[in-house]
Amino acid sequence: YFCPNMRFRFCGDLDAPDWLLAEIAVLSRISSVRMKILCKQVIAQMLTGTVDYEKVLKLTGESLSNTSEVKAAIAALHYIIANAGKYDVDE
Repeated sequence: YFCPNMRFRFCGDLDAPDWLLAEIAVLSRISSVRMKILCKQVIAQMLTGTVDYEKVLKLTGESLSNTSEVKAAIAALHYIIANAGKYDVDE
């Protein structure tokens, strides 16, 4: 079922950007356990301004094929987490 007017709370009840929708397919290749750890790394980056790329590459090595996919995944998670906080999303 495809709904062309889908709205997302973490996007301020607007459409999600196309680049983010494309990255969702990449993120889906990461296991839920690794995704949780990757989210913790992104939150740490948001708080400290640095990211432990060695740890992130180790986490995503099997799932993501190159560093550009890893950086894009980090950007997508950063966008989702930052906007979820901005728009007070609790679920």
